[in-house]
Amino acid sequence: MNEALRKALAAFLAEMKKPADQRDAKALETSTSALEAAMKSASPDPSLAVEVLAKIDQLRKDLDAEVEAQRERERKGILKVGASGLPILDGKGRPRMRFSHPDLSRDMFHLAKAIYAARTGGPVDKVLIPGGGQGEGYVIPDTMSSEIERMVETVGVVSGMAGPVPLGPGSNPFARALAGARAYWKAAGAEAEESAPSFGNYSMSAETLIAILDTAIEFEEDAQISIGDYIATEFAYALGDARDDAAVNGDGSADYGGITGLLNSTYVTVETMEAADDAFTDLDTMDKLSDMESAVWDGALTGASWLMHRSIKALLKKIKDTGGMPIWQPAVGGEPSQLMGYSHAVSGKMPAASETAASTKFLLFGDFRRGLKIGRRGAYRLDFSPIPGFKNLTNCWRAFERIDMAVVGFTAAEIAAHPRLGNPIAVLRTGAGA
Repeated sequence: MNEALRKALAAFLAEMKKPADQRDAKALETSTSALEAAMKSASPDPSLAVEVLAKIDQLRKDLDAEVEAQRERERKGILKVGASGLPILDGKGRPRMRFSHPDLSRDMFHLAKAIYAARTGGPVDKVLIPGGGQGEGYVIPDTMSSEIERMVETVGVVSGMAGPVPLGPGSNPFARALAGARAYWKAAGAEAEESAPSFGNYSMSAETLIAILDTAIEFEEDAQISIGDYIATEFAYALGDARDDAAVNGDGSADYGGITGLLNSTYVTVETMEAADDAFTDLDTMDKLSDMESAVWDGALTGASWLMHRSIKALLKKIKDTGGMPIWQPAVGGEPSQLMGYSHAVSGKMPAASETAASTKFLLFGDFRRGLKIGRRGAYRLDFSPIPGFKNLTNCWRAFERIDMAVVGFTAAEIAAHPRLGNPIAVLRTGAGA
């Protein structure tokens, strides 16, 4: 091996030994290009050079996919990725949330420390904004509130798939177009027929979703964790979990903020398995999946995806087509895994395989941005007050937002009356049994 090739290989390997999230993209590109050039000029065996260069090219593609995945994690801002490339988990086994920039995490930490210092007679940090009166509480700066709002929207898998709608005061009505202009061929001399628009409607009004976290000052001052990341993680999972529960399982009651979710809505087309197929495991062919695809409005197929529990995903991966090939297409390179050509999302709020029962809805398909709307009034708010725990030095952190959700589509009766209508979302239900 000549000196130029040896140096190029050493530089390349030195860069490759670094953890994925610590590699310098420019340095890696430079070392890869240098190694390619050295291989082309130094190898006495052309076939060997071609083989090695092919491996380098594949490695570059793999690195591109890895970098893209890392960028996606960075964009979402949901994980602290360690040197192993795996997420850092909190005490409950959940990926720990993080702020988009370390400075914001430090600011949140110093903000918390300043509040605690004020509680014990220390100076009040100038970044604190009194809320309601001196000593009664503090409003957290908007930059930190918006950061945690972004985390909540990332954790909320289902609510994050919904189409956003701004809400004004009180009840906000929205139209659902049932019929409009109709074109047809007019016979000569015949009078033209009129057509008139027909509308249904749905309404949304902002309800308050709130989470309160009481923490002892001793824990906050003595903890060996980032208080900012801890608070962000707790609120993100609490609010994101509540959002998804309402979006999927809401029954219109106060327990769900009056929201009727996807599994209980009359605006979702229901596909039912054969009567004898009364268990989730009876879904062993792609026939009913094809029926779900057919049931969804044509215009919604472009943005359609599947929504399921991870245990149902395991069942679907076992289904094979008539040629004996799995209908589940695994991830390749930067492409996500697909089912019948459509992407998928997994939510713990969807029914698990262990919850199998007759006449039970358990799989959703469609364009959720069209068929599920999330309305917001005002901004996500995070604030703090020492008053509730005055006697025992317990601090109260509070996060809340004014939101509502609605499933948008048409009832079976409306579709029967207007055959050209179709829903953007369909759901699969097991048979009623013998």
